[in-house]
Order: sequence, then C-alpha cells, then structure tokens
Amino acid sequence: MHRDTILLVEDNDDDALLFRRAVEKSGCDADVCHCDSAHAAMQHLDSLRGDNRPLPALVFVDLLLPNVRGTHLVTWMKQRDEFRGIPIIVMTGSAPPKTIADLAALGTNAVMLKPMGSQQLEEAIGAACIFWLKYCLRS
Repeated sequence: MHRDTILLVEDNDDDALLFRRAVEKSGCDADVCHCDSAHAAMQHLDSLRGDNRPLPALVFVDLLLPNVRGTHLVTWMKQRDEFRGIPIIVMTGSAPPKTIADLAALGTNAVMLKPMGSQQLEEAIGAACIFWLKYCLRS
C-alpha cells in the first residue's frame, strides 16, 4: 500500500514549512508535494497523468498566488475527469461570504482561514488532513 500524497500549492516558504510540520505532527501517513505556483501545480499534475504514480489524495491551495490565482487551479482541476474527485481546500487570510460562495461554485471542498499564529495554523492543517485522509471515504 502506498502513502497518500498531499499537494500543497503555496508561494510562502515559511507557510510551506509550517504545513509540512503540521502534517508530520498530525500523524497522517502522507507525503507533502510542494509547488510554489498554480502553474507549477498544473505541470506536476499533468506529469502524473497516464503514469503509474498515484494522484494526490488531497490538495491545499493558497488563494492569492503570484501570477495565477488559486481559483484558476481549482477550475482547471475540476474541468479534468482525472482530477475532479480530488478534494481541494483553499487557504486564505480572509474570505468574505461571497468569496466562499464563489469558491464552492467552482468545486472547492472547503475554505480554511489561515489562523494568525503558527500553532493554530498547525492545528488547523493537522485537523483537516486527519479529517480528509482518515475519516472520509474515497474511491
């Protein structure tokens, strides 16, 4: 049996480091693949198509990425049959109700507000990983 992979799309190196630490501390049996842009994530996902490497079990994407916003990646993934079923959690510093509704309409599975402190961020990421990878049924 293979370990799950979480795709993290985050341009902030400090947040990416905290994310990896949160996954390790959570006890999730998962590897983290980090891409620093939506474009890099699309290239990575395309490289997995038709290959025998497993697709990510879960994707975390920062909403405000350089050049191409996280919403573009969500739309791109949901338009492709092979990626459509992968749960996507959008992370953001703030999200008015209209933004949350717009993200849901695109196919985002959840919107996670980035807590201000590093400990709270680790707890939120760990809880999300446990929920999606341990307790949700997957095909």
